[in-house]
Amino acid sequence: MTLGIRATIAAYLIVMLVPLTAHAWDRGDVDTFATLPPGERHPEGIAADSTGNIYVTTFDVTHGGRPGQLFVLGVAGSSNLLLGLDFHPTTHELLVIDFGSANVRRVDPFTATSSVFMTVTGSAGLNALTFDSAGNVYVSDSFQGIIWKTGPGGGAGTMWASSPLLTTTGVPGFGANGQAPLEQGDDSKYTEPR
Repeated sequence: MTLGIRATIAAYLIVMLVPLTAHAWDRGDVDTFATLPPGERHPEGIAADSTGNIYVTTFDVTHGGRPGQLFVLGVAGSSNLLLGLDFHPTTHELLVIDFGSANVRRVDPFTATSSVFMTVTGSAGLNALTFDSAGNVYVSDSFQGIIWKTGPGGGAGTMWASSPLLTTTGVPGFGANGQAPLEQGDDSKYTEPR
């Protein structure tokens, strides 16, 4: 037998000794963290305040005539399609994306009153938000393939980035769907859109 044939047979035997079954990742014990009230569904955004209270929004197209839900509060003045939310790192305001109204709302977590924090143009599909070290707010737009930016006080969003890579032709039509916070100094890696 030639050396090449011996090596092939040895490799074949070694492969035959490897078990063919894959072991699933052991996730350990899992407990339910929370359950939405009866009739509510599709939790989407989640955030915690500085005292450990947890806030959750829902994205439920079946409740068309009422405000979106921020559990345990209904957000006055919003559509029924709420997505991402988070507490502003410097102003500590609770910001909630109102997908149905294509804006970001400033929400009082104790009274559920809200006002518009950020507006954008076009047929927006606002989805997720994050902040940089200066307190600027960045919001992904799944439909237009844009990352919008506004200052710590809100106002009209300006296009910070735009790319066909941030859109989709899939169903549902959600492109850019999440973001991570920019670390101190990271914003120097990015350039304004052209």
